[in-house]
Amino acid sequence: MSVSGVIVRTMPEKVSDVIKSLEESGLCDVFFSDATGKIVVTIEGDTTEEEMRKFKEIQNIPDVISVDLAYSHTDDNFNRNGKDTGDIPDFLKD
Repeated sequence: MSVSGVIVRTMPEKVSDVIKSLEESGLCDVFFSDATGKIVVTIEGDTTEEEMRKFKEIQNIPDVISVDLAYSHTDDNFNRNGKDTGDIPDFLKD
């Protein structure tokens, strides 16, 4: 499971339009916005790859200027039932 906090930036006059697009996309959850064009969202995915796909799709939403990662957490040692699998990821075995 992967969860990331992301800052989406747009022009101040486009905040409402971009929030509507983000909410309708189903790619993320919108938590905060301000008058300067910053929108705080979270992205979740079963894998990092799924999360990155969503990140890239958000970048392509009309009027989005940039998408910046603020926080990311991935817990590969837990399966979908929340149990520790005990597996060591391959990239840590070298």
